[in-house]
Amino acid sequence: MRPSQLGVPSRAGRGTTLLISLGSRRVDMLRNLGAVGVVGIVLLLAGIALVAYESLLIAAGMALILAGLGLVVKSLISGMLQSFGMF
Repeated sequence: MRPSQLGVPSRAGRGTTLLISLGSRRVDMLRNLGAVGVVGIVLLLAGIALVAYESLLIAAGMALILAGLGLVVKSLISGMLQSFGMF
């Protein structure tokens, strides 16, 4: 099946493939976070790894809680920005 049949664009823009553009988005995200944000992500992952060393089930639960919290915060911020007409 072609990517266009799956609903996925075959080109992401400016002559790059989808995978290359996804990689550049990650780099842009890290630039936007800054040094403190990157240190925060490293500490977050280190904390989950430390808990996983003791109990994988509890670490998986904590990771799901953090992912859900992140989605809620993203949704709240997007809604707020839309109400201000900024996004």
